[in-house]
Amino acid sequence: MKVSVGLIRCGRCGQRYSNPLKHVCSGRRRGRTRVKPKLSVVTSCPSCGKQASLTHVCSNKGDFARRQRAVKRKAAAAERKAAAAERRRKTNERIGNARRAERHRANQRLARERERSAERVKAARAKARPARKPGRPRHDYRNCRDADCERVACEAYREGVEDGADAERAQ
Repeated sequence: MKVSVGLIRCGRCGQRYSNPLKHVCSGRRRGRTRVKPKLSVVTSCPSCGKQASLTHVCSNKGDFARRQRAVKRKAAAAERKAAAAERRRKTNERIGNARRAERHRANQRLARERERSAERVKAARAKARPARKPGRPRHDYRNCRDADCERVACEAYREGVEDGADAERAQ
């Protein structure tokens, strides 16, 4: 902080001074030198060193603060994006779990219905045909040696065998 006191005001140049022996006048106008005391207090800014008043704002040449604020903004944006992605992931996981549970319940319900249906079909088939006699063998058309057998499958098989044999002879 610098304090300066000016007791005399020069009439020719308008400068204020305290010691008349040290004043060097640089003016050409005509005027009267007067005794007019004035006190001035000048402070200098500790950051930039310029003369500071009550409304002084430093004009710093560097952009460090601006870059630092930009880094903070980007970090906050990345954090917000990560939080939103985590919320989406949790929501999708919850929805996926609900859908899996619903599919599982539906599959169980279908399995129960299939079992009931199979039981009903089995019961209906058991009712529809009489039980087979235990000692009687099945009639297989491939093993049927009766030339007069009138079963459709046996006749068709015999005809196919005869046609194949005729085609073989023709070659």
